[in-house]
Amino acid sequence: MKVTIEEAKKQIAIAIKAYLCKDKNNQYLLPAVGRLPIYLLGRPGIGKTEVVQEVAEELEIGYVSFSLTHHTRNSLLGLPVIRQLEDGRSYTEFTMSEIIAAVEKARAQGFEEGILMLDEFNSISETVFPLMLAFLQTKNIGEFHLPEGWIITLAGNPSADNRSARALDMALLDRVRMIEVEYDEEVFLAYAREKKFHPSVIEYLEQNPGDSYLLEKQEDQITAVTARGWENLSRMLYVLDQIGEPVSPCLISQFIKSDRIVCGFTDYLTLCRLGCTKEDMDGIMNGTADDGLAESLRSLPENALWLMTDYLYHALSHRMVSPRSSKKPDFSRTFDHTFLFLEKLGNRLVTERLFGLLNRDARIVKALVAAKNTTYPKLCKAFINGAA
Repeated sequence: MKVTIEEAKKQIAIAIKAYLCKDKNNQYLLPAVGRLPIYLLGRPGIGKTEVVQEVAEELEIGYVSFSLTHHTRNSLLGLPVIRQLEDGRSYTEFTMSEIIAAVEKARAQGFEEGILMLDEFNSISETVFPLMLAFLQTKNIGEFHLPEGWIITLAGNPSADNRSARALDMALLDRVRMIEVEYDEEVFLAYAREKKFHPSVIEYLEQNPGDSYLLEKQEDQITAVTARGWENLSRMLYVLDQIGEPVSPCLISQFIKSDRIVCGFTDYLTLCRLGCTKEDMDGIMNGTADDGLAESLRSLPENALWLMTDYLYHALSHRMVSPRSSKKPDFSRTFDHTFLFLEKLGNRLVTERLFGLLNRDARIVKALVAAKNTTYPKLCKAFINGAA
């Protein structure tokens, strides 16, 4: 079964606590053969590696991470060295594996127990895979053994998301504890609030939860919007605030690989600079905006009103058609509230523009017709048939 990253973290913490539990003789209750590696399988950028590190930090144990795609067989196994016997004959032995060496460095810093995370596990080459399978079972790489207090965890992406990823086979499944992780919008938003993401990111994703994660490929174009991307953008926004540099669509697109979402987030930031807040936009869609807001918006220049229209379009789209949106049952009422407010605003061009954007989406039209919305046909008559 698939679980959220939050549940996966709980399961990892329970497993590590059990693995490191000792008896009265200071011996581990579970033998090494019983402490199977924990394998997190899930889509890119949902926080698999991060939650393992968080578990290590919370348990105050060591943490070492390796991305296996960056290593060759020699760096993992160790380099060959020619040795001489007393009788003059030669033999070959290997230096310590970089993996074991990294763990030993952590031990030298005082971490007798810890987690070894092997990332991108199912993307390793054919020459390395047998070596890694043996390591999972014996905890040995050549002559060097993983210290007893260290636990192996693995992470990988489904083959559908990574062309180099190998399909799961019985040889691997028999050596690991598999946890399949799926993305959950609410869990990520809770994480974003806990980690104090930049307020603009949190507010935008609260309004547009469907924009928090999106991976798809259409022809030669790849859309990649991940939890990791939003977190990295959040860090950059804090720095830009400090140094007083502007946030451009070009900069946002370096973290968020979706033209539509880049435009939506850019519009939101621009609205914020113009004095419009998330609460203002929520009020418009929820029917709680007062006449004072309408009065203040009338003074905005035309380009700012266009930005407001774009923002409302993105927000309404998600409220109406997002399959996971808790606000979906209220989409017809939200539609009514929004256009009633625009009527108060008294700018026909703004109303016509927003209606035109929404009316191009067949899903929205279908939803409004199914809800027997009465505002929609009136707007059709006004803006499609040319009536006043």
